Amino acid sequence: MITVALFELYPLLGLALAFFVDGNESDFGDLGKLMLAGFALAVCAALAFTFVRFKLRDRNPESKAELISITSIRKGK
Repeated sequence: MITVALFELYPLLGLALAFFVDGNESDFGDLGKLMLAGFALAVCAALAFTFVRFKLRDRNPESKAELISITSIRKGK
């Protein structure tokens, strides 16, 4: 499953590197493009992480986390 996630992320990493391998010195003229690329990369990474977590959860349904509360419940009295 991890290899599938890595193969899905490989083109995204190539796209992200294409923005930085340009070789031009940055004078903050292209800051908007860099911020947009960083945002797009963060969204893609979050989607890939969520996709992997859902797949792992679907494979092992017995290990679902139960609700844990920090409040105490007093019985009796």
